[in-house]
Amino acid sequence: MKGERIPESLQKLLSPSRTEIVLSPESQGKGAWVGAPAACYSENEDCFYLLARFRKEGVRGYKTILYRTRDGIDLEKMTTLKASSLGARSVERGALQHTGKIWRFYLSYEGLKDKRWKLAVAQKQDITSVHADDFKAILEGDNIDVNWVKDPVLFQNMLFVHTKELSGKATYLVEKVKNGWQKTKALSGEHRWDRYCPRITSIIKSKDGFFAFYDGASTIEENQEEKLGLAYGKTLKRLKSITPRGPVIVSPEGSGSIRYVEVKEARQKFYIWYESCSKDWSHQLRFGTVKKKELLRALEEYL
Repeated sequence: MKGERIPESLQKLLSPSRTEIVLSPESQGKGAWVGAPAACYSENEDCFYLLARFRKEGVRGYKTILYRTRDGIDLEKMTTLKASSLGARSVERGALQHTGKIWRFYLSYEGLKDKRWKLAVAQKQDITSVHADDFKAILEGDNIDVNWVKDPVLFQNMLFVHTKELSGKATYLVEKVKNGWQKTKALSGEHRWDRYCPRITSIIKSKDGFFAFYDGASTIEENQEEKLGLAYGKTLKRLKSITPRGPVIVSPEGSGSIRYVEVKEARQKFYIWYESCSKDWSHQLRFGTVKKKELLRALEEYL
């Protein structure tokens, strides 16, 4: 970061005051969430498909819902996947990818019987017809020598997953190879405020490199109330935090948590969803748009 001044442009562009609530949890209070958004733009239909996960206090990720939306705000419910139908104790974040003909629907969840976090994928021509039995597990912790994997992020056909290992939590780039999977650490905690949980949530290509939004927490006490950091790298295998002194922005309410920032480009704009803590400590899903040039300019102020 240049000098001692903390850039303010990005804070203003992503501030909750610049966004709208698009979904609220189905209950109130701490532990009641709707969020962990994951979106994909369909050029064929000129619309987005959006995933959102729901949780209650004492009941973890009990379902995820797939929506269709043209403007990011008005959501049309397509299908609901319940944790029970997936044989899961808890459903976590997913990811969506459209190749032009085939949709790939990634979903992370904790198995009900084996209590292991894993990543599964369903491949469909029509994403709205996806069912629980379409999902096949493709990656578990044992495949890449970590305790668990969850919260996938897709960018330029590259797959990133959040993991836990003996040395702590990190985000890895994972690639399928002839004899299984290989991993490359993409981001680990470096600073006092983010060292417990560095989880990449979305990536943006810039002129000379890549920016990544990530969730950070200092200790396990901040688990589930993480805050927003920013990383940068010339390549996707060399990302480094550029917010050493603290989060980019925080919610003005509750724990201050803003996490799971999902950014997708379409129509010369960035469409942005994120999970934000509210006054009663429940988490809402918020949405806003920023012009492409405007957001890139604000990001570059951190370099």
